[in-house]
Amino acid sequence: MTTIVYPVSVSVSPEAPATVGAVVALAKAAEAEASADLATADAAQTALDRIAVAADKVTVAADKVTAVAAKDTATTQAGIATTKASEAAADRVQTGLDRVAVNADKLTVAADKGIVAADKATVAADKAIVIADKATVAADKALTITAKNDSVAAKDLSVAAKDLSISAKTDSETAKTLSEKYAENPEDVPVESGTYSAKHWANKAEGFVADANMSALWYGIEIDVTVSSPDTTRIGSTTLHQSLPIQNAMRGCLLSDAGVVNYYLNPLDWTKKLSGGNSLLDGTDGQVMVETPAFYFKSEVEGNKRRLKISEYALPGFVLIKKQYISAFEASVNRTLSKLASIINLTTTYRGGSNTSAWDAQENTDLGRPATSITRTNYRTYARARGTGYEMYHYRAHWIIAMLFSIEYNTLNSQKAINAALDGNGYKQGGLGNGVTDVDSTKWGNFNGYNPFIPCGYSKSLGNYSGAVAITLPFQWDSIPTGASYKGAYAAGTAYVPGDIVFSGNYYYTNTVGCTGVVPTNPANWTAAYLPYKGAYDAGAANVPNDFRSVGALLYKCILANTGELVTNATYWTAVTRSTTNVNGYRGIEMPFGHIWKNADGINVRAAANSEADPTHKAYVSDTPADWNDANYTNYTLKGELPRVDGYIKQMIAGEVMPVEVGGGSSTYWCDYAYQNIPASGVALRTVLFGGYAYLGASTGLGCSNATYSPAATSASIGSRLCFIPSA
Repeated sequence: MTTIVYPVSVSVSPEAPATVGAVVALAKAAEAEASADLATADAAQTALDRIAVAADKVTVAADKVTAVAAKDTATTQAGIATTKASEAAADRVQTGLDRVAVNADKLTVAADKGIVAADKATVAADKAIVIADKATVAADKALTITAKNDSVAAKDLSVAAKDLSISAKTDSETAKTLSEKYAENPEDVPVESGTYSAKHWANKAEGFVADANMSALWYGIEIDVTVSSPDTTRIGSTTLHQSLPIQNAMRGCLLSDAGVVNYYLNPLDWTKKLSGGNSLLDGTDGQVMVETPAFYFKSEVEGNKRRLKISEYALPGFVLIKKQYISAFEASVNRTLSKLASIINLTTTYRGGSNTSAWDAQENTDLGRPATSITRTNYRTYARARGTGYEMYHYRAHWIIAMLFSIEYNTLNSQKAINAALDGNGYKQGGLGNGVTDVDSTKWGNFNGYNPFIPCGYSKSLGNYSGAVAITLPFQWDSIPTGASYKGAYAAGTAYVPGDIVFSGNYYYTNTVGCTGVVPTNPANWTAAYLPYKGAYDAGAANVPNDFRSVGALLYKCILANTGELVTNATYWTAVTRSTTNVNGYRGIEMPFGHIWKNADGINVRAAANSEADPTHKAYVSDTPADWNDANYTNYTLKGELPRVDGYIKQMIAGEVMPVEVGGGSSTYWCDYAYQNIPASGVALRTVLFGGYAYLGASTGLGCSNATYSPAATSASIGSRLCFIPSA
C-alpha cells in the first residue's frame, strides 16, 4: 500500500538546542558562572524551568499521537468491509463481485487517508525532536556567552518549544479526528469534500451484493417514455422471466357463493376437473373464476424511465397485491335473483344483453350472452347479492391483468399478433391479437343493436392459457340487403316507394305503398317485420332478391326470384363471404378487452368544466370496497391528472393504467385510445370503462379507457365482470 506523506512546515532557528535535557543542564551551569548577576540568573532559571515544562508538553503531545492506532483501526475496518463484501459476492452473482471489487478499492483509499493523517502527526512530533536537538546546540553555545544572553536565548527557545508543542498537539488531534472519521463516519456523511469513510464503501459493497441477490427474486419491465416502440426492456431475473411464477399461478376454478374453491379446472380442458371427472360450468358447481395469486409490486420512476417490478416475496419497497378471483367470462345476470354470474348457461334465467325475449329463437339471441344495459350502481348491487366478498369488475382487477400481461410479454401493445413460440431466450413474445375488435359496425348494429353477440365461455378450450379461438358470426350477421332497393335505416323525412327496403329496430321492412313519415310498423304502407336470412336452403321455397339461404356453413343471397333453383346457379344466387373474428383470452380470462366495454368500480374520475376554478380531470382510486360509491371521492387516493382530450395514449400515470398524456399512435407507445368528456358546466363524476368494444379496432386494448359516462349510464355495449376479494 502506498503511503502519501503530507509535509508540515515549521520555522526553527538554526541555533536551537538539540535536547531539552541539555538545555536544562547547561542553563544551570550558566547560572553558577553568572553568580555576580543574581537577578539575571534568576530570570535564566525561570526560563529554563519553562523550557522543561515545554519539553514535558512536547512529550505529552507525542504520547497523544494516536493516529497510528487509528490507522490500524481504519485498516481493520477496511479489511472487515472488504472481506464481508467478498464473502457475500462470492456466494452471489458475478456482477455483484465486480462492483464490490471496485468499491473495495475505494475502501482502501479511505483507510489510506486515515494513515496519512496519522503520518502527519508523526512528522510534527519528529519536528519537535529536531527543535529539541537544536536547543542542545544552543545550550552548548551558551557556555561562551553571558548568562544574560543565555537567559534570553533560553526564553526564546522556550517560546518556540511551546509553539511547537501546541502545533504538534493540534496536528495529533486533527489526525486522530480524521482517522476516526474515515473509520466510522455514517455512509452518507462525507469526511472531506468528495471523500467518504471506510464504512461508506463497505456499506456500498454490501448494497451492491444485496441488489444483485435481490434481483434474483423479482422480474419486470422498464419503459422509456421517450421511446415510441411499445416493446419494453426486461429487467430483474432472467430465470423468472422464463418461468413466470406469478402468471403461471393463475388458474381456473369453480368458486362457491361463500368464496370457497369447490374445485380447480383441468388447465388444458375446462370441461374436466383437475382431479378428474367432468366439470359443470352452468352455475351448478359455482362461478367460473380465475384465481390470481397474491404478489408484490414496485413502481419506480427515474428520469425518463418507468420500472414495473413484481415478486413473490415482500422485498424492500414492494407493496402487497392481494389474491383475487376474476370472472373467466364477461358477467351475466340471474334475472330471477338479480345476481351477477360467470357461467355458461343458455336458459332464459340468464338472458343477457338488454334482456330481449323476442330474440330468444333467433340468431341474434341474448341467451347465453353477457348482460349489458345495467348501471354501475346495479352491477355493484348484483355482484354483492351473490355473497360477501363478491364485487363487480374493479380498477385493481383490471390493473392486475394489464400489469401481468405487459411483464409476461414485454410489450405495452396487448393487440400484438399472437405468437405461441418462445423466443431464443425462452421468453414469451407477441400478444393477444386483435380480439373481438374488428367487426363491421353497421352489421353489428343491424344484427342486434350493438348488444353482445359472443356466447359466454366460447374460448374455454384455451384452459388456463392465452390465445384466441376463431368464430364465424351467425348467418344473420351477414344477411344485409344490398342494391338500389335497400335504403338502410329508416328515416322519417325520406320519401319511400314500393319495393324499398328499410331497417328499423333490428328488423327489415319492404314498402308496399309509397309514403313519407309513415313508420315501418304501419301495415298500411309496409310489410310485416322480417329478417333477410330465411334459414337453410329449401328447394320448395320461393325466394326473392335479398333473401339469404345457407347450405352447411356457406351463405348465399338471392339476386333473381326463383323457386327451387340451386344456390350454385349464378343466375339466381351469389355467394356471401361470412364474417369472422377471434375470441381471445389471457390466462383463462376471456376477452379482457374488446367485444363490450367493461364497467369498473373502485375508480371515480372528477371531470370539471373549463369555467371551473380547477378545470382538470383527476383519477381517484380506492382498493377498499366499503368506500366504493357513485357520488364522491371520500377515502379514494388521487392517482393523477388525466388528459382533457381524446387520443392514443403516449404515457400512463406511473405504475397505473390510466393515461397522463396522449399523442401516441395505434402502433406506438401504449397503442390504445383514451376517451374523455368535458362537462359544459360544473363538475361531474365519471365511471371508467376499460378495453373498448367490438368495432373500435386498433383503439382497443388493455390500456384503452373511457371516462365519458356517469355511473348511472347504460348501454347495450357496456357490461362488466364478476370478482371476488378474499377478506384475508
